[in-house]
Amino acid sequence: RVHGDSRRMLVRVVFKNQETDVEIDTEESVEVLKIQLFSLFDVEPSEQTLICKGIVVKPNSNLKEIFTSPGLRLILVARSDISMGTSSAAPVVSSTPQVAAPTTTSTQNTPDSSIIKSKCSKQFLGSVAACQPAFFVSGKLVCMGCASALSNQNPELCLKQPPRFVCESTLSSNSEQVPQEVLKSMISLLGNEHATVSRQLRDNFRVFLDTPEVGETQAFKQRVLNASHQVMQYEDQGLQQKALQVIPVAKLQAEVQSDPSPFKRDVLVLRLLHWFKHDFFKWVNELECPQCHVKTNRLGADRPNQMEAAFMAGIVEVFSCPQCNQVCRFPRYNHAGKLLETRQGRCGEWAQCFTLCCRALGIPARFVNDWTDHVWTEVLSEEKGTYVHADSCECKLDAPLLYEAGWGKKLNYVIATSAAEVIDVTWRYTDKPRETLTRRTLVSESWLKSLVAAADVMNLERAMLSGQQRLDLLGLRRQEDAWLHSRSPFVDSPIQINRSLTQSELEGRISGSTAWRASRGELGQQNQPKSSAASAFTSALAALSISPQAAQAAPPQQTQVAQQKQDSTASTMLTSIGIDPNTPLLRGNRTTVPASQALAGKIVGLYFSAHWC
Repeated sequence: RVHGDSRRMLVRVVFKNQETDVEIDTEESVEVLKIQLFSLFDVEPSEQTLICKGIVVKPNSNLKEIFTSPGLRLILVARSDISMGTSSAAPVVSSTPQVAAPTTTSTQNTPDSSIIKSKCSKQFLGSVAACQPAFFVSGKLVCMGCASALSNQNPELCLKQPPRFVCESTLSSNSEQVPQEVLKSMISLLGNEHATVSRQLRDNFRVFLDTPEVGETQAFKQRVLNASHQVMQYEDQGLQQKALQVIPVAKLQAEVQSDPSPFKRDVLVLRLLHWFKHDFFKWVNELECPQCHVKTNRLGADRPNQMEAAFMAGIVEVFSCPQCNQVCRFPRYNHAGKLLETRQGRCGEWAQCFTLCCRALGIPARFVNDWTDHVWTEVLSEEKGTYVHADSCECKLDAPLLYEAGWGKKLNYVIATSAAEVIDVTWRYTDKPRETLTRRTLVSESWLKSLVAAADVMNLERAMLSGQQRLDLLGLRRQEDAWLHSRSPFVDSPIQINRSLTQSELEGRISGSTAWRASRGELGQQNQPKSSAASAFTSALAALSISPQAAQAAPPQQTQVAQQKQDSTASTMLTSIGIDPNTPLLRGNRTTVPASQALAGKIVGLYFSAHWC
């Protein structure tokens, strides 16, 4: 007996080589029992033969009379196995589970009990696809998980399979209703089975996430997992209070109230972006010497010391003052609370601190990681009802094609993470999905889908949302996932952005020095030199007949005419990539260097620092 309940009993079900303890209700019919077994073993009720104590269980059998004592074994045999004389391997749940859920019985002669199995990627289990029946709730077609969550609205089982089932898709006009007693039994069973399936999924996902991979695959997984843990700090009440102490809340609220727009939260995000960009945070190209107040020269990188590591610094950039030779350290902090104090950095620090500020003001926000070396934020738009792009470095809101159209980036992977979510949002940021897919070569798409699903479920579990919060989140995700899928290369005709590019999306990057942006090829279409920055570096060195190694070595002796020719060529090349040839170079080196050699050294230095972000 289960918890002393006389009607509920644990029975060991034997199917092929698999034995499973199943909790059954002895007051239910055999038909309901078969539905329950179908959800576990994926054998259609009409194909099931049940044997207990050597006797075949008949459709009109009384379960109370059969299961009179605990510890009984119920043998399940698939009729197809009997007729063919074969036995296939028992079903297993893989790292990308396709889990069978309860459904109705199937006989062609009785339309009120026909089976419908559908796939919904957004139900109680986060982003996990599950095979299950379809229901009508308030005139909308939904999966069984969603129907169970809304069971107080009298869900009706759909008995006509639609061409392609998706939650809340257009419902069929000739649908029929399932008898209420069967529906109630199915809803009850779903609650029991959902708990079991959820546990199995979580266990499988933990194993998947904890299993080490090889090479780039493990690096990719670790990057996603690091982000999924890192975003938890944005929900820390202490850090949010610390952010509210530096944000001019009263000023921002006054500006929001004076704005005529009815979407006050969106206006708040715009005001917050402007304040953060122009009044609060500072971009760092090179550190300034605290004594001489001049720009320092980069020496290299170092490991963080104990104090720096305490605030999640992964690396420390080291600079030297050209006048007093003082060594200055620039820890790349990942602790949003510490960044509220330092108020400086590059895109990583900007996005971390801005995302915390959004959460402190109650704005739903995600941290977005771009594998081509940039990060930003997504916020939930009040007007659009979905997440939109927000880049604090650029002071841009809802300009998702900025990086592809304006900066000229070749995107591949873009993953958004919040305390309750992990989602692949790549297709929001490209209007060239098929071209983008060709660059997604680090991991397989199926493995990536498993990774994102596993991390998503783990974050959702860790967030401990209330029932209503969970439903609200999953409702948003259903719509967002459907939209992202429609823009992906995995559909026959990906949907294009149905609008002209905005001026914001056509602009080049504004954060960082001109030379640094040019070295990364992110000046934009209007300001970009005719050749790419990388090509310009290569061309400059080739024109000088100098290798990168030789450019940093001692200069060879040359005739005055040859030297002047190289100087002229170097100056032209540097000008073409946005670098002033008259800029003082190699100030830390107090030796006299021919101009072309100095310029070539500058080129090499810029080239090798191009990807410091």
